[in-house]
Amino acid sequence: MIAKTVTPTSTSATAPLTIGSTTTETPLTYDFSGFPERYYGVTYDAPGAPDLAARILSERSTPERVREVEADPGGDWFDRDLWAELAKADLLGLCLPEAHGGGGYGLFELALILEQVGRNVAPVPLYATLALGALPLARFGTDAQQAAWLPGVAAGDVVLTAALSEGGDSLPPAVPATTATADGGGWRLSGTKVLVPSAHLARRVLVPARTGDGTSTVFLVDPSAAGVTAERNTSVNLEPLTTLAFFFDVAAPTEIFTRCDTLAPLAARPILPGVAA
Repeated sequence: MIAKTVTPTSTSATAPLTIGSTTTETPLTYDFSGFPERYYGVTYDAPGAPDLAARILSERSTPERVREVEADPGGDWFDRDLWAELAKADLLGLCLPEAHGGGGYGLFELALILEQVGRNVAPVPLYATLALGALPLARFGTDAQQAAWLPGVAAGDVVLTAALSEGGDSLPPAVPATTATADGGGWRLSGTKVLVPSAHLARRVLVPARTGDGTSTVFLVDPSAAGVTAERNTSVNLEPLTTLAFFFDVAAPTEIFTRCDTLAPLAARPILPGVAA
């Protein structure tokens, strides 16, 4: 992980650093003498991460490569080779807890990586997996849920996302219209979520639903489960955005992720990195 493998080669603050590796043979060394320790006036804890991300993304996500991925007949809009390189360089786990294979950094460091993804128009589900899925899971999920999914995210094996929008202005509602009704030991969901990024790749989706008057619960849902239908649409940048529908008459396998009286704080938290990027 970057938190564990960043080693200064000198006592100077501007000395080159050896940071992780994008190959299994030779670590990469960068000179950060010209890179500010404060970015946009905010001090951050992983000074090598943005430069490492910039290098990998600029070299791997070239215009030719992006066009190649966009021309994929499957329409997945997913550069799996680039995703594997980001995982190998420990960038996918940068902001996840160290206990689950991460670097232990935070939202601001993630925003710096997202900035490089946007700058290179990289077709990878970084925002969905980390900002919408993994970070909320690390903050609010149970120990079992974190152990089940976060190591796979850091390794590049798991894609996550969240289904927040329900139409209108596309912003997540403070109280969702989607409902969840207890049914024995499980739950039945009823409603529709729109503009869900990377849902076609996701192993699990965070789905907020109303469970009572003024009470919402976020569920961890398998998007391939019975009772869940997916209609894939394409955005103007060719990224797939999916409409997910949950049918009350079919019980979809779900587990409670977290409960909240209003969805606003939970919805705002993962959106911030995308705005900053």
